Amino acid sequence: MSIECEKHIYLVEEEKAFNTNIAVRKELKNGRRILYISKIPIGVLKEQFDDESDLIDLRSLSPRPESNCISPMNAEALKHTIQEFIENGTDGVVVISGIEVMEKWMSFSKIKSIIEYVKELALSNNYSVIITQNPLTINSHKLLILESLADEIVYKKSKSTI
Repeated sequence: MSIECEKHIYLVEEEKAFNTNIAVRKELKNGRRILYISKIPIGVLKEQFDDESDLIDLRSLSPRPESNCISPMNAEALKHTIQEFIENGTDGVVVISGIEVMEKWMSFSKIKSIIEYVKELALSNNYSVIITQNPLTINSHKLLILESLADEIVYKKSKSTI
């Protein structure tokens, strides 16, 4: 399976963003723009994608007042960042990895609302969305909710990768 410019929302269930990062590198090689929002600190993210082009915009879910950080307690800032990325280009992918961090600061229903907003915005602009979730850090009911929002679910132990 591969991510294409088709209208797809992917939920990648994996402990670490391994398959997600493979997919991101592949999409960068295909010339697609990436907004990568992660719980991982910016320095680590930069090391993971140090050979990549200027097509990738790395953001960390952190309360630090830095331009490359998005506060995990500020739903509006998160939505605005994603909206701005989509409005400023075509043919891109939005990656959200760190729902468990956001959940420490806001309710899961708020997170679900954000994902629904991002899904609608992305699909209406022919963007793809990858949500990475560690299935060990979320209860089964919430995981089912995330799965219901996805067009395609990729499991860590699946033979297919994105």
